[in-house]
Amino acid sequence: MTWSDAFCVMRGLQAATIVTGAVPVSVNVRGLHQEDYMMTPLMPRTGAGFIAPDIHIERMNTDKTRKVIGSGVDYQIFFDLSSTPAPEWRTIFFHEWKESGSAHHTELDGPFLVVHCPLTAMTPVELAKLEQTVATANEAYHCFAQGEVTEVARREQEWKQERNAVEAVASALHFGEPATAHRAEG
Repeated sequence: MTWSDAFCVMRGLQAATIVTGAVPVSVNVRGLHQEDYMMTPLMPRTGAGFIAPDIHIERMNTDKTRKVIGSGVDYQIFFDLSSTPAPEWRTIFFHEWKESGSAHHTELDGPFLVVHCPLTAMTPVELAKLEQTVATANEAYHCFAQGEVTEVARREQEWKQERNAVEAVASALHFGEPATAHRAEG
């Protein structure tokens, strides 16, 4: 199971349900940390749920790219991202990047993706690997966000049912009517 699959997990620390297509699958998710997938506000809500825009690498930022102080060959290579990623997206990205097998350290600094490597190591192949990792993180984040929307909708429906039950009981108590009318019915 990949982290992308596992990130569809919505609750639980030791075992949870992942939705793959329409089939829920139980899995053990030991090793994920609670802070990796706690509910946090994702994005502004719309009538349809949460907006989870894709993150994209827009360009290499040549103004910010610089040699690492004290290093003979390593650079901090900055890439502009389309927006600042959410904390959940960041967690997914770092895991996916680690799984990609790249030897280069990455960090996310606001709307920037920073890769630590020799300048000559940033090849089209390495960029493609970064872009693929970003795409995979987007996919997993969308799964996570959809799960959040589904969970919010479920909780709202549960709340409405509870409120309807409370209103039904309150109506059956016939407040405002004479007490003799209640006894005659009961």
